[in-house]
Amino acid sequence: MKLVRKLIVGISTIGLLLMTFISSTYAWFKINSRASVDNFKFEVVGGQGFLVSIDNVKYSNDLTKDQLYKAMLLCYGSGEYKISDDGEEKLYQVTYDQAGQEQLTELSQEQINTLVAAKIKLLPTTSSDGRYLTDLYNSQSHVSAGRFVEFNVYFKAQSKKAEDVTYEIYLNGEEGVTDDGAVVEPTSVTSARTDVTLSADMNAVIPNDNGKYITSLKRNNVSGQKDHIDVYSSNALRISISESSLKEFPVVDDQNQPVLDEEGNPKVDKRYEYTNAVSTKIYELNDTINKNTDLGSYATNYTGGMSEADLDNMIVSAPGTLVENENLALYCSRFNAMYTYYNNLKPDAKISHIDYASKPTTIRDLSGKDIITTVSTGEDAKLLTFRVWLEGWDADCFDGLEKAVKVRLAFASKRREA
Repeated sequence: MKLVRKLIVGISTIGLLLMTFISSTYAWFKINSRASVDNFKFEVVGGQGFLVSIDNVKYSNDLTKDQLYKAMLLCYGSGEYKISDDGEEKLYQVTYDQAGQEQLTELSQEQINTLVAAKIKLLPTTSSDGRYLTDLYNSQSHVSAGRFVEFNVYFKAQSKKAEDVTYEIYLNGEEGVTDDGAVVEPTSVTSARTDVTLSADMNAVIPNDNGKYITSLKRNNVSGQKDHIDVYSSNALRISISESSLKEFPVVDDQNQPVLDEEGNPKVDKRYEYTNAVSTKIYELNDTINKNTDLGSYATNYTGGMSEADLDNMIVSAPGTLVENENLALYCSRFNAMYTYYNNLKPDAKISHIDYASKPTTIRDLSGKDIITTVSTGEDAKLLTFRVWLEGWDADCFDGLEKAVKVRLAFASKRREA
């Protein structure tokens, strides 16, 4: 039986800065509008016990923003881009000549930066499992469409010896210190306040230090003025992490017959494939600096057993009704700011809420140390796929952000050995 020997032996961090173009009220409600992702900052610092890589060849404790851009294009391109296998991490654009022969053109870092800024966007989308993403009308959102961010990072144990030592890696929610004394800040998602002037009526659950209150906000209130709402779009951000591991598969020919080696035995090959050992995790990490700003998680049909008349009475009560049922505040579509605003703004193109029973399970608290993967000394690397998107059903999901969303992912590990 393996026991936990040392609590935290390694800490590494990934930091991203997600910036959208500034635009007037709610860009994604406008025809042909697109919010862009810009100025990514990514670094992995101070990994102990495990190393990281974007090509499964060159491993180190640190990853830079430039490396992340390459990893993002590899996912986005669906074969349009290729990385060298010599550890140089050269990124090539793949084209084909008239004879169908592959042509590789090396891209400069400046070209890579330009491609990322132009092609990879951050648009409202949703996912029930963290792998398969759709828009709010249930049309699949492929990574090649650039509607969300996806990149792969390989994790492996630092030691190559078969020492029977395993490292359990998880997102760390606490400040840590590496062996050399460097302080690593915990995982966090933050953004500045966006002050929005309403162009349509909405219902919202407004939180404060005393609780959560239902408020009916108007395009034109009793004073003849437009109401405002404060939105921290960091609360609409979702991050999913999927694990893949190498699996063996028989090599077959065009007729699906086994290919034999020189000794007459069936050949086998390995490829990375999603594993069910650790299911995809979806993280809903609310703003860690601006407390009490979460307007709600998903627009669902949850009513808490209340009738429509009761729900309507809660909405019209003044100056606001305290919501004692936390699920009503988080999941009832009738109190969801994004959902009610959009349907009032676009009555001829209404969206429908999702079913409460099928809403995604998200991790909102990192104190549980949920393991995202394990790496063992002397064994193959694990491949982790990271996806970052704006959850369109979240009450805080108002596109055209005025401020950047800053994401820091801090990893820690627990060492197990016999």
